[in-house]
Amino acid sequence: MSMSNISCPFCNGKSNLYLSQKDINRDTTEHLFHLYKCTSCGLLFISNPPKDLGPYYVQDYHALPQNKENLNLALKSQQPKLEILKQYKSSGDLLEIGSSVGYFSALAKDAGFNVTAIEYDRFCVDFMKSNFGINAIQSQDPSAIMSKMDQQFDAICLWHSIEHIKDPWITLEACAKLLKSNGVLLIAAPNPNSRQALLMGKYWPHHDLPRHLYGLPMDWLEKLMKKAGLTVALKTTTDPESIYWNRFSWAMISKSFVKSAPARVQNGFWRLGLFVGKFFSLWEDKADHGSCYVMIFKKV
Repeated sequence: MSMSNISCPFCNGKSNLYLSQKDINRDTTEHLFHLYKCTSCGLLFISNPPKDLGPYYVQDYHALPQNKENLNLALKSQQPKLEILKQYKSSGDLLEIGSSVGYFSALAKDAGFNVTAIEYDRFCVDFMKSNFGINAIQSQDPSAIMSKMDQQFDAICLWHSIEHIKDPWITLEACAKLLKSNGVLLIAAPNPNSRQALLMGKYWPHHDLPRHLYGLPMDWLEKLMKKAGLTVALKTTTDPESIYWNRFSWAMISKSFVKSAPARVQNGFWRLGLFVGKFFSLWEDKADHGSCYVMIFKKV
């Protein structure tokens, strides 16, 4: 198929080349990946994704804590996420999809949730089981696992994982089916229509090609979930988690100028980027304009 004749994998609509970029975040390859945008539904997708994404998740992608102090700091960092969820669901059965090391799952478990997690990485699954006692399942196909579940959930959470999953609409539709009445589905993801994304273009760190297979606009997500019988309870780009990701982008851009420098120099440029991010906060810390979003849907 030529680059001028690409159809949207979701709605089959005509799609135009949005940008081409290599893996600028992890430098795993010099290969160019092509990101297309559907002119009908607005979904962004990689037209030439790798057959095996494993090599693109380098060893330090899921950073395991080196000591108890690091573990406690990591758990503390998840508290704002838990506070967002607790505004809509404070207990019950919770499923996290794409849990990484499992910090959020662990915090939710300590708060009284009965937690199940689905995670692609085997080391993360083993870590969750042995350190947190979480019922963790290893799979790169969450929808296949969910199709075999006879349990329903009060809350299902995907913290920056849905953009990594092939055919995310299938996973999201499966989530809707597994929710109990009045259950909530929480989705956090990069905002491809953000001011930052438009400004930085192909250098926007949250494109993160090829690990991010899709860019999911908020209105695309809202339409999909409405068809699945869910209504919007929360839509924000100004929560503490999303605002952190605004700063993160500037820090990544700043650090990219000194990739070959000693660690102390890279750390200095990282801090400089965080400072620059604070300067831009007046422009991008606005409703619907932030680099990432959190949306919560409710099953009525």
